[in-house]
Amino acid sequence: MDFLNLRVIDLFDILFFILLSYLVIRLLRGTRAGFMLFGVFIFLFLVALSYLFDLTGTKMFFSGLRKIGFITLVIIFQPEIRRFLANFGRLPLVRIIEEEKIENIINILVKSAFSLRDRGYGAIIVIQGRMELDEVTDKALFLDAKLSEPLFIAIFNPASPIHDGACVVKGDRVKYVRCILPLSDSQQIDASLGTRHRASIGITEVSDSFVIVVSEEKREVSFAYQGRLIRKVTKDTLWRNLELFYKGRI
Repeated sequence: MDFLNLRVIDLFDILFFILLSYLVIRLLRGTRAGFMLFGVFIFLFLVALSYLFDLTGTKMFFSGLRKIGFITLVIIFQPEIRRFLANFGRLPLVRIIEEEKIENIINILVKSAFSLRDRGYGAIIVIQGRMELDEVTDKALFLDAKLSEPLFIAIFNPASPIHDGACVVKGDRVKYVRCILPLSDSQQIDASLGTRHRASIGITEVSDSFVIVVSEEKREVSFAYQGRLIRKVTKDTLWRNLELFYKGRI
């Protein structure tokens, strides 16, 4: 009955493993990596069977794969690992941006989003977290303009040459425009949603960004964070979630 003699450190170990498993499942749920992870578990199950029944040939095959297995997994799950580490260690942006600026930034973002909706302009506003977005901004147009409602209206006006793609907000400035975002391939996305919403979800799957998306067809404001899309939000809902984002609580 030695297994009943649990030490405090053993309980801590179990709780830590459960927490880590929950975070990984939450991170990968509904993504392509989630299905790949399921495939990895099947592979490990087959490895265990080969050793259990002492299948010499199969064990030799798996032994060869083991040498490159870790590197392969890191390559396959690189976006998910990157996002997991960023979210796990993310500090509140309030510590980076002066706290007195936060309310003004949120106010401009919320007013701009609903002003764009009322005008029937489509938009993707990416609010950068702690992670840099070099893969998105390298080929984008550098702007570096102070945040304002008229600026967003000018950027996403259909007649504007820079209205295509997303803009990236860092602090109280619009840093880049005409950004091309990665599309999400999650199976949980509503089939009726188009490229704009898939792109908004996609960038939050590989970064710690918060994305406001405005649909010109449906005349609705939504937001995406950590690979999830919340649709048809009100001004109050958007404000509260932006506040939580800047305080590092979501």
